[in-house]
Amino acid sequence: MHRKTVTDRHFIPYAGKIALMLFGFGIITALILTLDMRAVWRDIAAVGIGLAAILALHVAVMAIDGIAWRALLSERRAETSLLFVWARWVRESTNLLLPVAQVGGEVAGARLLVLNGMGLRSAGASVILDKLAEAISQLAFTFIGLCILVAMRGADDLARGIAFGLVVAGGAIFGATLGQRAGFFAFIERALVATARKIRLPALETVAGIADTLRSTCRARRLAASAATHLTAWCLGSGEVWLALRFMGHPIGVAEAMVLESLGSAITAAGFVVPGAIGIQESGYMAVGAALGLPAEIGLGLSLVKRARQVLLGLPALASWQLAECGWLASRGRRVRIGKPVRVPSSASNAYVRRLVRIAVQPFAVTALSPNHITTLRIVTGLAACVACCVGSVAGDWWAGGLWIVSCLLDRADGEFARLTGRCSEWGHRYDYCSDVALNASVFLAIGIGLRHDVLGAWSIALGLWAMLAIATASIAADLLETRIGEKSFPTRSGFDFDDILFVLAPALWSGHALALLVGAAVGGPVFGFVLLRRMTRLGVAPARLLEPVR
Repeated sequence: MHRKTVTDRHFIPYAGKIALMLFGFGIITALILTLDMRAVWRDIAAVGIGLAAILALHVAVMAIDGIAWRALLSERRAETSLLFVWARWVRESTNLLLPVAQVGGEVAGARLLVLNGMGLRSAGASVILDKLAEAISQLAFTFIGLCILVAMRGADDLARGIAFGLVVAGGAIFGATLGQRAGFFAFIERALVATARKIRLPALETVAGIADTLRSTCRARRLAASAATHLTAWCLGSGEVWLALRFMGHPIGVAEAMVLESLGSAITAAGFVVPGAIGIQESGYMAVGAALGLPAEIGLGLSLVKRARQVLLGLPALASWQLAECGWLASRGRRVRIGKPVRVPSSASNAYVRRLVRIAVQPFAVTALSPNHITTLRIVTGLAACVACCVGSVAGDWWAGGLWIVSCLLDRADGEFARLTGRCSEWGHRYDYCSDVALNASVFLAIGIGLRHDVLGAWSIALGLWAMLAIATASIAADLLETRIGEKSFPTRSGFDFDDILFVLAPALWSGHALALLVGAAVGGPVFGFVLLRRMTRLGVAPARLLEPVR
């Protein structure tokens, strides 16, 4: 892993983000334990080829959202329409699939506009205004759905709670609009400057004038037109719910579909602090579905179909963004200097696996490939392995084992590539660290879900959840200790790193010993924590001191 010496205070936000992700997985696990998952899988399987129609409809929704974004600018060049649709695609996918708390997508969208010739001030201002227009449209869409729900079912607790949320959100949007008019966006400008420094945006000095550009760009007529276009996209998006439930064998009317989409998406938006709204989206559609008289299994199945759509459309979007970044680097004629490697951080080692990976990545050092590209590919393959584990079949386990080995090799490759090319960065460390802890822990929950039809039944999911929490907690503590003492928590022994034990997962799955692996992780996680506690004691580091800043 590519690391830079950082203080312990940097780990606290990572731990919080990982805790929120695990919290979301915990919600999903609790839902799975209380529902008839066979009925849910049957409903999802019934969608079949109908998923293609849902994907096509969402492409149309994204195109309308891209047009709404473009409507905010005074330039009306026809050739920019496709650019805004593409930027919208990447922006949405980044917020849904990466742990960026519904903010990083906006930065990615502005980045694409800048890479394609738009001024940084105009790009940044357009993103902020489009976010405001979209919030206004979602507020109106949620109000429409709430009115339909009250007309159909009366004012129940869910309706009253959403009405209260509407009042709060409406006040926030009204305040943001007044703040824009009064020029109170200096703090946004500072945040963009800080973000731009991290991702190395060109023409950095032009960011300083973005607040002035925001005031000059915003016009009430253009903002209203953009909000109206976004509202059209929201209404059309209700068709996804209508189609999904029809393919699942539970057809509903257009009015019910609008209620499900408007109120379900509002609850999902309220959970923006949880990466990808994991668990929040599922709970929201189940709650709104229950208010309409639909079984909880249908609400969960609907949410999972939307998740499938998000992944199938999102991964190509992220890949296109990375290709655009590579193209930009190539166009600048940027070549990486290969010289003496930078000072090796404490996480580096000469384990056998790392030596092989170090040789494999050397030919790519003179290309536009970056360590973060490798980390992104590691996340994609790791998530694919987790999905394959959840299937719970022999073929799924074979796919899961192969994908997991690839993911683990890529995990070693990003750090070795960073050291080889001298690109060890704090941001890269954060990205790598969060993905490592989340994936290395979540794979055990996925194994537990895959074993739900085995001897333990649904209890295997609970065992997987316990193993996931234990592994995540011990991993975070090990990294905190490593930063505190300036060396690896568990040194390399006989050519093997401690975390090389993760490679055992593949042969265990292939040989049909997934249950033994899960039990071993559930027991080994706490044992790992106990061994770690003993190491702290021998080194004279009290556990409470791990969160103290390093002097």
